[in-house]
Amino acid sequence: MSTLIWLTENYYPNRGGMAQSCDRITTHLRQAGISIHLIHFTNRRPSFQTETQENGTYTAIPLVEDPAHILQLCWQFLQQQNWQQQANTQLVAFGGFLPILAAPIFQKWLSIPLYTCIRGNDFDQAIFSPRKRPMLREAFEASTKILAVSKDKVQQINQWLQNKKAVYTPNGIENTWHPLQSHLQFAQNWKKKNRQDTRKVIGIFGHIKAKKGIDFFINTILQSQTLINNIHLLLIGAITANTQQLIEESTIKYHKLPFQDRYELLKYYPICDLIAIPSFYDGMPNVLLEAGSIGIPIIASRIDGMKDVLSTGNYGFLFPPNHQDACLEALHQFIKTPPKQLLEMGKNLQKHIQQNFNSQKETKNYLQILTPDP
Repeated sequence: MSTLIWLTENYYPNRGGMAQSCDRITTHLRQAGISIHLIHFTNRRPSFQTETQENGTYTAIPLVEDPAHILQLCWQFLQQQNWQQQANTQLVAFGGFLPILAAPIFQKWLSIPLYTCIRGNDFDQAIFSPRKRPMLREAFEASTKILAVSKDKVQQINQWLQNKKAVYTPNGIENTWHPLQSHLQFAQNWKKKNRQDTRKVIGIFGHIKAKKGIDFFINTILQSQTLINNIHLLLIGAITANTQQLIEESTIKYHKLPFQDRYELLKYYPICDLIAIPSFYDGMPNVLLEAGSIGIPIIASRIDGMKDVLSTGNYGFLFPPNHQDACLEALHQFIKTPPKQLLEMGKNLQKHIQQNFNSQKETKNYLQILTPDP
């Protein structure tokens, strides 16, 4: 079996979708027999103290203001381990600034293949940045394969590089992800206490950044008094001061809660009649699979991972990104859809995700790419 030296800025105890994905992917690869030495750039764990984990190790490398200094120290640490001497050793850069900056140099010095896992933010933020784009190209050109979470990203990368290094590696969801009876009871009690009349609840969860289109979505709702009268927003996560002001000054009914740990969300997802992902650009958000796998339909922009998951069936409501008229029409369709039909949409999506976007398929996909036949 292969050994992976895995560079990342996103791993437990970090929060957010990338940290969740990194934890899930590496855990399942280790369970499949792959040895992983995980190098985590973080200030939230003791630095340069290697601890044993299941089928591998974990080492935290401190984040400092000078990337050149810390990467020199990281390289000295890697030299002392000699992991590259083990058979079938690969280097993996799991997104982020430091891993992508270091990976093409480490790859040459270690003389092992490099695989770059590119998430939505890594590509979208770097491709039009004069400072980051050369770094991204260098990492891509040094890579044996580039693993991307959406078909749009695969096409964009391959067209930019004029090759076919990028391959599609969608996210997966564990079969243990489902609400307990206590979660369902909490959701039912919350709706009785907080939801007014027959309003339908739309949830927006996670790190709600500018690219997520939250201001666009709120402004779209404000175009229609019918929507204002029939929608209750449930916002969970970090939002900007501008977004907070926008919704406070609006007439939309809403509840805002701070960022929740992933499994805490299991009691909030069932509150929602719909989950909104109105991103302008994205990867494949974990919230898409988390909500869909427990039977909640989605309203989302027809882009990236949302398009990959939702375009093949009747699972919710799609609209072109940043297209207010189309989003407005989709929201009106949602309001007019009977509860029984929404329930059927959710069941269709649940079956689709459980069959096609589960963690077993995700792991198999990574194994086929990262552990090629010798």
